[in-house]
Amino acid sequence: MPISSISSTSQNLYSQNENSIKNQKDLFTGKKNEHSIFLEHLMAVAGPSRFGANALTFAQLDRSMDIIKPQVISDHMPIFYSFPSEKNNTKIFSWNLLADTHKNNNYQNIEIPESIYTIPKNELEYFYTKNKISATWLYYDLSTEIYLSKNFSKKTIINEILLGSNKGVEYLLSFLNKEYKQSRLADLKKGNQDIEQSLRNREIARNSLIKHINSLPHNELCNSDIYSSIVKSLKINHTINNGSLSIANRERTLINNDKLLRKISENDFLILQECFNPKLINEKINTQTINNKKFNYIEHKYNNSDDYCSIMYDSSKYTAKYVEKFHLGRNKPCIMGLFTNNTNNHSLIMCSIHYPGEEKNTENLSQIISLIDRVNIDNTEDIYIGGDFNQIKSELETKYNLLPSITSKALGLKIISAQGASMSGPDWNGAYQGKTIDHMLTNQQGKAKALDIKYLK
Repeated sequence: MPISSISSTSQNLYSQNENSIKNQKDLFTGKKNEHSIFLEHLMAVAGPSRFGANALTFAQLDRSMDIIKPQVISDHMPIFYSFPSEKNNTKIFSWNLLADTHKNNNYQNIEIPESIYTIPKNELEYFYTKNKISATWLYYDLSTEIYLSKNFSKKTIINEILLGSNKGVEYLLSFLNKEYKQSRLADLKKGNQDIEQSLRNREIARNSLIKHINSLPHNELCNSDIYSSIVKSLKINHTINNGSLSIANRERTLINNDKLLRKISENDFLILQECFNPKLINEKINTQTINNKKFNYIEHKYNNSDDYCSIMYDSSKYTAKYVEKFHLGRNKPCIMGLFTNNTNNHSLIMCSIHYPGEEKNTENLSQIISLIDRVNIDNTEDIYIGGDFNQIKSELETKYNLLPSITSKALGLKIISAQGASMSGPDWNGAYQGKTIDHMLTNQQGKAKALDIKYLK
């Protein structure tokens, strides 16, 4: 589901000779660098007409921090669904816009050096998630403390670290041994422990990491996997907070793309997950509509997150009769709405869903179906349950088929997915490489298509 609006420089990445791409090596480790690895991934799963936001971002990270910024919007591919029928000829646009709160997942793209696993687990417990060291928490914590430190306010100092010079190694070691142990600039990892306990666990983990790095030969440190991973974390930190993945840059890219907004406005419903500014997006889309079409919007977020869920609908064609705002799992906001066609009074149920990917049972899916049953009184409504399900189609089908057949009127739904809408984010090299995790469950006949890249140039 990758998407980005691509500069001419970005497009030239694909014109490089395939062999030269595969032969690129990291200056520090002698291994293939992130540029090469991500381009190989794109060639394997995306094809020359599909580009992933994260892939492009990583491909253009250079050691001087003078990053060529691709015009990234999200790491998901927008999908169009069309459902032609006599009662409701419905067009739906679905997109996960990558909320600011989830950008730290990009640290998962950094491999944990094997030597770090030699540190006793009980000492590094703070950096662990589910019996595995979390690259997100390890590299977020370290890179954030470096970037927010007053001692690193000069760009020249950061650049020395990025270059792996002798001065850079000295700067890094000095920071680790003097400041990193006690600094509290990075956010604490959320968990079940109280703040003081989390602070103690973090200090223990940092001390163990520092001790391990100090044990390495300093004259060889710049060539180590650990040093290389720290460099990558600094680049990701820069990209997330000041570069192409910053909320300001991505929002600006979207609202200034009239061609894309015009294409989006051709639909009847827009179902958005991880939407960073529903009100502004709705306003900008309304500047591109024709034939007196006007979108209204419904938004929902859980607690104080910036992770909005939204349904935008053509109010000249549909009226919202009932809205249910809820969340799945720990914090995934979702919306269900009952809408009536203003012309023929026929009803439909529209859901914008952000589904927890770690779920192994049917609890969340049962919750959605139960909500639909409450408004699907006469069992005649069109049903559309769409969005980011964080799982491939076969996994969702398995859960759906496990639902008791006697408990719901909303059974017999089909799952529709768009071919080519592949994942290119932090999970790109995991179980979902090149596979679609955005879907639509519906009782209608229809089809799905990923957005043509021409609307994003």
